[in-house]
Amino acid sequence: MKIIITGVTGFIGGQVLQEAISDSEITHIYTLSRSPIAESLSSNPKVTSIIHTDFSVYSPEVLTQLRGAEACIW
Repeated sequence: MKIIITGVTGFIGGQVLQEAISDSEITHIYTLSRSPIAESLSSNPKVTSIIHTDFSVYSPEVLTQLRGAEACIW
């Protein structure tokens, strides 16, 4: 399962990301954040980190990257 997680630079979002990384049923995680996430998390092969500054508008490029995700944890 591919998922999207936002808020990963905060305490709760970071914990959710760590749980998702350890879940064997989750095959890929797209993170949307305004600032870079910790290298220890972004270097995981399951994680694609996307820096996105305006959550009211999504470019076609971002939407293409997120295509196929089955869940979003906002």
